[in-house]
Amino acid sequence: MTAPEIPSALTNPDAYPFEVARVELRETHISWVFLAGDRVYKVKKPVRLSFLDYSTLERRLFFCEEEVRLNARLAPGIYRRVVAVSRMPSGRLRLDGAGRVEDYAVEMERLPEHRMMDRLLAAGELERAARAARSSARRLPPPGCDRAGGGRAW
Repeated sequence: MTAPEIPSALTNPDAYPFEVARVELRETHISWVFLAGDRVYKVKKPVRLSFLDYSTLERRLFFCEEEVRLNARLAPGIYRRVVAVSRMPSGRLRLDGAGRVEDYAVEMERLPEHRMMDRLLAAGELERAARAARSSARRLPPPGCDRAGGGRAW
């Protein structure tokens, strides 16, 4: 698999295990984000930068799992799971399909457009949202710890 194959393959509605009329692609320097109906799929690009290393399939799986684990604490119900990007016998790539695993994606619930950061900032509501997130985060135990303070050490 080549990295350029993923964006073109996953913008095809047939690559999804449910009916999708249209798929939008948003790209960052480290991820491809696919907006598909009421879901969002984020695939980490196979890159190695000074501040992160997604260069191998194993590392991308690890960081997808960590993203779901950590973000599910602050956004329950939004970060759903990690799904495989699989090569089907036909040669096509498909999300959550049977076949050889080529990569992984974080599956998320799609938020309404009016709740996106850029919209909140423009509406002057970002500070209120940040206060609510900070308040929620303070009530959580540190990542990797249970409420009694046990768990793995970083």
